[in-house]
Amino acid sequence: LPDGDERKKPERKVEYGTGYEVLIHCVEYDDALGIVKSLKNREFIIYSDLSQSYLLSLEKNISPVKVPDLQPDKSQVFPLNITGLQPNTTYLLWITVKNNTGTMESEPSDPLLITTQPDLPPHIEIPVVPTDLKGIPSDTYVDLTWSYKTGYSYNIAYGPEDDIEKANRSITVSAHDLKYQPLFRIGGLQADTVYCFWIRAIAPSETGGTAVSEWSNSIIVKTEPYSPPPRPRGFGIKDVTDAITETSVFYEWIPDETVTFILEISETSDFKEIMEFSVEGYEYKVTGLKSNHRYFARLFSYSSNTGLRSEPSAVVMVVTRKGRGEYDADAPLEDTPVGDMVVINPIAENGVWNAKITGINAHRFSEKIRTLGKGTFSIDMTNPPPDTKIIRLELDGEVLETLSGVKESLVLKTSGFDIYILPGSFLQDSYFRLKQKLGNISVRIDVRTPASELMPEAGRQFILPVTETKVYAGYSESFMPLGKFARPVRVSISLVSPVDSETIKVRYYDSAKGNWNDIENRLMPSEGKISAYLSSSGAIAVTAPDTDRYRNITDSELKSILQGILKLYEMPSLPVNNFDAGEVLTVYESLCNILDTLPYNYHGEDVLEKALRAGIIIPDENIERDNPMRRDEAIYAAMMVYRKKTGQNINGFDIDPDMFNDFDKVREPYRQAVAFAIKNGIVRGYNNKIDPERPVTRGELIIIIGRTLINIGEM
Repeated sequence: LPDGDERKKPERKVEYGTGYEVLIHCVEYDDALGIVKSLKNREFIIYSDLSQSYLLSLEKNISPVKVPDLQPDKSQVFPLNITGLQPNTTYLLWITVKNNTGTMESEPSDPLLITTQPDLPPHIEIPVVPTDLKGIPSDTYVDLTWSYKTGYSYNIAYGPEDDIEKANRSITVSAHDLKYQPLFRIGGLQADTVYCFWIRAIAPSETGGTAVSEWSNSIIVKTEPYSPPPRPRGFGIKDVTDAITETSVFYEWIPDETVTFILEISETSDFKEIMEFSVEGYEYKVTGLKSNHRYFARLFSYSSNTGLRSEPSAVVMVVTRKGRGEYDADAPLEDTPVGDMVVINPIAENGVWNAKITGINAHRFSEKIRTLGKGTFSIDMTNPPPDTKIIRLELDGEVLETLSGVKESLVLKTSGFDIYILPGSFLQDSYFRLKQKLGNISVRIDVRTPASELMPEAGRQFILPVTETKVYAGYSESFMPLGKFARPVRVSISLVSPVDSETIKVRYYDSAKGNWNDIENRLMPSEGKISAYLSSSGAIAVTAPDTDRYRNITDSELKSILQGILKLYEMPSLPVNNFDAGEVLTVYESLCNILDTLPYNYHGEDVLEKALRAGIIIPDENIERDNPMRRDEAIYAAMMVYRKKTGQNINGFDIDPDMFNDFDKVREPYRQAVAFAIKNGIVRGYNNKIDPERPVTRGELIIIIGRTLINIGEM
């Protein structure tokens, strides 16, 4: 009550000294009420009853509590613990205080009426069955994911039939198993086989037992066909002085104990006739070869478990040393020049340098072809006059039909490339319709190089001038495009320097559609040429990754790594020109960069689904396409690429907590992957920090990807 209120009683301050005892009086309320009713004929207990022996005789034996040494400026409250009571029972409690000599005791306090809690049986939680079980298949295993609850374990049953009663295999996944790795791998499966999977949850009980949910609906997953082993790495000539002799070549490569290696040797670049050697180790000396002879070699990995071969390594070409008196190996096949029957203009008219085999010359040439019967015929136009922009060859239909009849080719030779008109190349429907309509027919071949108006595709660069070939059919001065050829024309382009067969691409530009496409081609390193096979008019370009297109990058490691990645992968998700190393990446942008190195086909709308199927992200409702990608998420994704490419387990690596003072901020599902990356130098941190929560930048992600590929052995 406020001061001044007449109902307010006088204040009394009581101090109990240190060592005073607090006596706790506790009786069962029903017993106390019963004895009062019996002795006093009352239905209630009054304050004076608290000091009477009839109530005190009912007291529980509770030890007194000494008053502690309480400082005046501290709280004066201290606890009184009462134990040994019965559950679901009402008690009457009060206290008295006795001085430290035991000679004086206070009056009873106001009593409290307290009811203890009932002794209920423990609550048994019935777990909910997971409804989002998903499977990511490989050839001999399936990675299962689901939304799991911390502390739960799970039973997984599986078998070839969609009937839980016939599931012939099962496994229990403990909560500890899921602590660091949110994917659980079911191994020992057959490739290219359908399996059904069920899951149920197991919840721990307070009494030490467990409660089990119902089985989930089945999911059906088909394992993939066996994957071929990875392509051999490091294939080449052994670095010893006698690696190449008159009759032997010594090869070496990076070892891999999981596979057998198959070495193929051939005298031709098409490997039509080969010598094959099975090798368990990492080097092999091929003997019994011819001296002063050209040999082509390539290496395969072979898995005895699957019976599959890898893609071949890059082809290595060597020439064995000459033996004494041997100087005649590999003489080139000569062709037959036909210059005296070709009318070639001495100058270029309006940029066009004309050559013709028509009229009587066509008849004479056809007779020569029939007389000789065999051999390649060539027209030399390797020295064009000044101002030449287009080289034009016009051939009478009689020449083309005669060549087709004897099944021989005509070669148009220019300074940078040769065009092989194979037998019957232009003898298609349009040709014969025009011939029937016009009576006579000629074919005109226009060759232009360089076609400088054409631009390379994003991330690529031309390494040779672009060559455009257009073919027309008609007569006199009236010609029209011929259309699709009856047989491809081979364009053989000279290489000015050695090229990397694994990174170059030959591309075809369709002038009618205005886009670049693939074209059949063949690299012939021994001849220093590359051939492409034109099926219709268009341009041919030899391209390589534009590894130096980001000239604005100043960080030497980043630039070196980026150039190395672009030699291996096209990386279509990177910006075309300017590379902003400090740009913060979204989840979508980061995953595109990482998927490019598998490589994995994806489209804009299903990147997260593809990444989940590839096993490089964890199913997480918080991962959104346009959110910034955390550094620990990016590191995890890169390490999943490492695991996918090498098959190596990345778990079981410990990090000294003093090494990085923010390692505890790494989200728990990512910790093993981040620890593995740190142990292998992929993540190095700065000032004892790895900043796992910070969004990853474009430059950081490229360095993480690059160091990962270096550890894999690709770079």
